[in-house]
Amino acid sequence: MSSRGPLPVAPGQLLIEWPNNESAPIKYWLAELPSEALGLRRFVRLTKGRWRIEQDYRELKDELGFDHFEGRSWTGWHHHVTLASMAYAFLVLETVHGKKTARMTLPAARRALQALLIRLGAWCPTCHRLWHNSS
Repeated sequence: MSSRGPLPVAPGQLLIEWPNNESAPIKYWLAELPSEALGLRRFVRLTKGRWRIEQDYRELKDELGFDHFEGRSWTGWHHHVTLASMAYAFLVLETVHGKKTARMTLPAARRALQALLIRLGAWCPTCHRLWHNSS
């Protein structure tokens, strides 16, 4: 037993990234999932998924103002994050469907998202409150 606690008993899996043009490995990942065995393809997909998440987060901040909220309430922050995430999902879907979103401006994306929200109904899907007060 070491001073940091017992050594793991469950078998682990080690993934090493070693490009052909490098003299030594450049990255290592260790997985300890005793209840399920990872296949090589799934292990690589999970380890490389972090890069895509970071790229999505950067695009959310840079393109859609994800980090521009200056309110003080949980509900306001929650609505801001929900709308920014929905706008990002909308733009990703438009790109996947092959529409020309490269020319779509932020105001055009807002109008398209607003039209989509109107079709969904007057209630916020996350907190179940009205989107706006019509009185």
